[in-house]
Amino acid sequence: MTVTVLDLVAPARTAASSLAWPGRILSGVVAGFLGLDALSRLVWFRALVAPSEGAPTLEPSLQILMGAPLALGAALYLWRPASLYGAALLVVCLAGFVGVEAAADVRSPPHMLFWGYVAALAIAGLALRRSPAPRRPSLRFPPSR
Repeated sequence: MTVTVLDLVAPARTAASSLAWPGRILSGVVAGFLGLDALSRLVWFRALVAPSEGAPTLEPSLQILMGAPLALGAALYLWRPASLYGAALLVVCLAGFVGVEAAADVRSPPHMLFWGYVAALAIAGLALRRSPAPRRPSLRFPPSR
């Protein structure tokens, strides 16, 4: 059995990635935002869905069809064993939002690109959460020959 210097100095513990916590925070912010958006679509809060009277709105039945997979994707995204499936469902839902808004004559490119930015943040959060732990230098004591 080989004993390293770091094992003697530091207590034995599992090495977590230094990027795991930023990934968890980013994933929590994305899932919280998408969860609130799904709730506003499912409950149909008029003030959240269409803040101005001139903005085009979608039918309530279409809002429910858009909100249910979004809520399921946000829940799966936070559950660690199914986080990859949740991220895939979120990306598909958000790409669908861009298509629905394009069909509903919402011709504001920054507004339509917003869903793409949220999808990119969801993937980045998942990648940071699942990043491997950094390798520690192997300082063997006594030095091997």
